[in-house]
Amino acid sequence: NTATLPVLAIPGKKNNELCRRCKKTVENLPHVLVGCDLSNTFWNLRHNTIVYFLAEQLRIHTDAKVSVDTPCNYTGSPRRPDIVLEFKRNSHIYLIDVKCPYQTMEGIEKTNDNNIYYYMDLANKIGGVMPRWTVQVLTVIVGTPGTWPDISTKTLVKIGIRSNIIKTIARHCVLSNIRWSAAQWKFHRDGIM
Repeated sequence: NTATLPVLAIPGKKNNELCRRCKKTVENLPHVLVGCDLSNTFWNLRHNTIVYFLAEQLRIHTDAKVSVDTPCNYTGSPRRPDIVLEFKRNSHIYLIDVKCPYQTMEGIEKTNDNNIYYYMDLANKIGGVMPRWTVQVLTVIVGTPGTWPDISTKTLVKIGIRSNIIKTIARHCVLSNIRWSAAQWKFHRDGIM
């Protein structure tokens, strides 16, 4: 069932046992992969690996200027979308945020809505400075347990990526996410990278 993901207990742990690392909450797979503060290095590595791969693919497969993790200097906003695409031919700017949640499909939709809301003020500021340009906020979500929701495909279709390329991008992002999640789990369990 794609609507729900099980909250898996950790092998060898009782269902209500606290996290062996942070000792703050119950240790389960969602906590280990996206909730334990002592794993934030893995969050960043997993996320950034996907961002930089996606940015490289967008450079190859579009005619847009691609910026990664840079502030939009002409607005004065401190917000830094993961990827900014500027298409001069049709005066479009896309602010793309990448997320790697461990959530149900309903949670993924909420993540998308939150991202759009978070970057909407930046999009409006850019639109105010560049009134002839259309600015949109888009999201690419790659679920930590290895999911690629439709919203991610729709984002890539919207910016003009062909379906066969989208499949390759999705496969790479999902496999990368799974590899980093496995490494994170091993580190959490054993304390070694």
